[in-house]
Amino acid sequence: MSQPGINQDSATPAVPAPAPSARQPFVRPSVQHVGGLQTETLLSGEL
Repeated sequence: MSQPGINQDSATPAVPAPAPSARQPFVRPSVQHVGGLQTETLLSGEL
C-alpha cells in the first residue's frame, strides 16, 4: 500500500507537467529558429 502511494506521487503529472510545459516554449523557439530554415529546406526538397 505504501509502495503504490509513493509511486503515484512520483509519477504525478502535476509535478512533471510544469517542467516540460515551461521548457517546451523555450526549446521550441530555439529549435525553430535554428532548425527552422533547415526543416523548411528539407521539407521543400523532399516534397
